[in-house]
Formats: sequence, C-alpha cells, structure tokens
Amino acid sequence: MKLYAYAREAEGDRLIHVWEAERLRREHPESARLLRYYSTELDHSQRREVVLVCREGRLFFRYKELPDPPPSASAQTLTHLKAKEILSRMKRVRFLLPEGELTIWAGEWQAEKRIPLPGGELAIADLSCEVLASQPPETAAQWQGKLLVEVVVTHPSTPERLAALQNLGWPVIEITIGPRWLIPEGPGVSEKQVRLAEEAMERGFHQGIRARIAADPRQATPSEQGLWSRMRRFIDEIIIN
Repeated sequence: MKLYAYAREAEGDRLIHVWEAERLRREHPESARLLRYYSTELDHSQRREVVLVCREGRLFFRYKELPDPPPSASAQTLTHLKAKEILSRMKRVRFLLPEGELTIWAGEWQAEKRIPLPGGELAIADLSCEVLASQPPETAAQWQGKLLVEVVVTHPSTPERLAALQNLGWPVIEITIGPRWLIPEGPGVSEKQVRLAEEAMERGFHQGIRARIAADPRQATPSEQGLWSRMRRFIDEIIIN
C-alpha cells in the first residue's frame, strides 16, 4: 500500500500524498483525469505508473498493472522516503556509532537492492552503495567496498534477516530516525512544513547520523562467510597446492 507517488507535470515529477490526489480528483476532475502518477523509486527510469484507488474506505496508490494489495499491506512514510532521497545525494556520510565515528565516501547509491537469502527468501535493502574509501581506512577494505543502509522509522530489521545478510558477506548500517527528524504528513500539513522538516533532516544528516552496525561480516565465523570469502579461500588453496 503506497501513500505517496510522483505526479508527472511539465516542470518534472512532484511528490504527492493520496489525500492531495483525492482532493484534486474532487475539485478539478478534468485536470485530474489527465494527471499520471508514478512510483517513488529514486531512479527516475525505474518508476512505474500507479493509480489512486479507494478500498474499504482507505485511499492508496497501487501499481497500474497489478491487482489491489490488501489494505493491511505496509506503507512507506514520508520520513522514510525523504531520508532515502537525502542519503542518495550524499557522497560523504559521517556515521556516529556507539563504538566511534565511521566516515564513508560513497559511490553510486542504489535503492531497494534485492538480495536472495537462503531458503528462497528475498531481502530488499533500503539503500546500497559502493564504499570508495572510509575513515578508519581499513573498514572499506574489510567490507569489500560495499554497504547496505537501512532507514528505521517504525519497524527495524529482524535479527534473522540481519544474520543472513551478515553470513552472505553484507555489512548493514541501521539508521533510526528520531522524533526531531520526523516529517509531518496528512491532510492538515502544508508543503512549507514538509519542506522545512526536510531541510532540517538534511542539515542533521550532514552534521552526522547516529546509527549502529547491524550486520558486520567481520564478525561471522569462517564457515559462515559469504560467497566472496569462500572464493578467496578456494583460490588460496589452489595457489598453495
């Protein structure tokens, strides 16, 4: 269930809430019929058309080519969306971890990276990036230049999912969005309020983001290391023998 979509206008894509789309449909039906809505992927080329529907008294967007999801399906908050957008623009990120500071210099960010897990399950990470360099410098090398970032607003990742990612060789940093960075949403919230809250979040992110390392391949036992580590051991054995 999606509460936000991008309205495609001449000036570009504009983020819109379901209540605003419904208001446009009621007050300006002719214009609303011409408006097209698209999903909220960060990469413009990946956005797919969605439609506004009302089911069992609840408004939401759904993919145009798919059947309606159940009303109980999880919805992404505006805070979550904006946090991902801001992070995806950052080339240098300073994480304030319980064990000390970690700064990374990020290459290209990718949203909603899909990672197959043992047993046929699928993990979808909020963001992933290539770590070009880090401070301390050894972290980038030990993590093999990759990182997953999870943005937590309401529901943190399960320990089982994090353990599976760690055993596959994926480091995960989890950012919990506190009350001071929450972005207001709903029918009574103005565009100015959202913009000011977003600017406050971006300033805070650039100053330093409180986070924790939720999965660290350096903590996995040799038998639990991911594919890359198993390949390295195999190559080493060939060289030695």
